Amino acid sequence: MFKVLDPKLMSGYATTVEWPNPPAGLSVQVRPSLSRSTFRGATDPKLAKPSGEVTNARVIVNYYDGLTHVFYGYKARWIVSSTE
Repeated sequence: MFKVLDPKLMSGYATTVEWPNPPAGLSVQVRPSLSRSTFRGATDPKLAKPSGEVTNARVIVNYYDGLTHVFYGYKARWIVSSTE
């Protein structure tokens, strides 16, 4: 689980990300170009996949032992993409 200390910074998004793995190597990044086609719902994997690209996307990155999870706020929900 991730939790934001100042909810005002989240602009309508959930201040908590329910995630089964413990956070490690957390960072907030701006991705110049982000393809949303590889993302799925963080808490609901059956959530419809978004399409298209986003420029200057603000994301939360969880990196540990070669595995990266990128969290992105989409329609007031968190979606995630995982890579090794």
